[in-house]
Amino acid sequence: MTVKVVFDRRLCWLLLELSNSDSYQPIKNLAQNMHCSRRSVEYDILRLNSILDELGLDKVKAVPSKGVLLSDKNKLWFNELTQDERLAYCLSLIIIGGHNYNTESLASLFHVSRATIFEDLRRVQDVVAAHEALLSYDRFYKYYIQATGKQYIDMLRIAADIMYESVPKEILQHILDKDVV
Repeated sequence: MTVKVVFDRRLCWLLLELSNSDSYQPIKNLAQNMHCSRRSVEYDILRLNSILDELGLDKVKAVPSKGVLLSDKNKLWFNELTQDERLAYCLSLIIIGGHNYNTESLASLFHVSRATIFEDLRRVQDVVAAHEALLSYDRFYKYYIQATGKQYIDMLRIAADIMYESVPKEILQHILDKDVV
């Protein structure tokens, strides 16, 4: 039997909300932050627990009248996963350049601090410099890359590789075994 799991926007948002919290989060607050009903959050927690169980990770802890909490082990796993993905996404967004991203817009997009974005941009600069290109910004602090077409393509490949490599092997195996979308 094939199990199909969809990490939709709401499920990703729930993981983000839980990973950024050090205490139990009432479902009511999660529903308000996620702009959905309490029942939707409860349903998402059930889906998330099913996925975490399939991956051999701890389930979301739920305590009546307190709320829900993601284990420290799962927070660490999620933060490590998203750190590399953020680097790849930052690089991809700047390369594609469809929107003129600055530190504020990137921080808002990834729900992290500006200091975190500056660190990510240092890592992006390392990738860009390795391809003999230049990460620049204009007077409005919009980041862009000065490079040839081939250099852009090489950096997009690097971004794709980072995203692929950032996924823990057990999840990759789960995706291959279970046909996860």
